[in-house]
Amino acid sequence: MRTLFFVVFVLSIGCSGKNQTETEVTTPETRKPIAGKPANPGPVSVPAANNEFTTASGIKILILTQGQGPKPGPRSRVKVHYEGKLVSGKVFDSSYLRKAPAVFPVYAVIKGWQEVLQLMPVGSKWIVTIPPDLAYGSRGAGRLIGPNETLIFTIELLEIK
Repeated sequence: MRTLFFVVFVLSIGCSGKNQTETEVTTPETRKPIAGKPANPGPVSVPAANNEFTTASGIKILILTQGQGPKPGPRSRVKVHYEGKLVSGKVFDSSYLRKAPAVFPVYAVIKGWQEVLQLMPVGSKWIVTIPPDLAYGSRGAGRLIGPNETLIFTIELLEIK
């Protein structure tokens, strides 16, 4: 009973005061939104008025196209087109420029990509902003990505292999 009271209390506080429509969505293992269930990779806050949300880990996502296909799992091989940029706008990698989509297992990429790919249905195209701790952290990556860089990717999930 205390739990029910607490949930009602939190919801009433969240709904009062501001004129901003924001819904807390929790996604279980099947990745279908169901409120109140433990989430994997974490609950996300989804503003009802647009296609932007932030994951619990801090990844910002802007949905350009929401696909209707299946979502990959951690051991899936995926085919994607992508472009990676620094916050400055400098492009450091692009499958579009190479004119060839990339194919790889989900578990073989940075943690931010692993999280995002498992949320994306096939056919989706998203812009994601990945904080340094879910990218290359304090070590950076080569000469192009410095230590503690936030990375911005446009990712298009073409298929699960």
